[in-house]
Amino acid sequence: MTTWARIINNDLIAEVTEIDPKDRFHSDIIWSIVPEGTKQNATLINGVWTNPVPPPVVVPSPPPPPGIGTTTPSPAIVFTLLTLQENIDLRASTDLGVLAWLRIVDDLRLTEVNLTTPPVIQAVNYLTTIAVPNTVPSRTILTADRPAHILAGFYP
Repeated sequence: MTTWARIINNDLIAEVTEIDPKDRFHSDIIWSIVPEGTKQNATLINGVWTNPVPPPVVVPSPPPPPGIGTTTPSPAIVFTLLTLQENIDLRASTDLGVLAWLRIVDDLRLTEVNLTTPPVIQAVNYLTTIAVPNTVPSRTILTADRPAHILAGFYP
């Protein structure tokens, strides 16, 4: 198949077509036959038409896991970072450390919980040490991998 090109300044292809341009354009527009596969913006280098280098393929990064997008959520949002079972186990606990944490987070005057402060980090990590009573096999309120997800603001 024949390829025609409209050439600018004798060395740059402005456009290409595989349809014979004769009588389709103004007579001042000059079309030349070029090798098949020649692309728009090809340049003439040492007598050879060289196609432009295609832009690099950009592979998008995978989206982050669903999260809250902040390290200072409201107390209500903090509880959405826990699974239903974790919330149930937390509320059923009689451990004094857990009760103290709940009193703080349940305080209506509190507008946000900073997930990056040492006391919050310590409290969330503490939940990995508290056994849920009467469970077989025995388990803790949080598994060892959960604090990192919670403190980073990722949903379960």
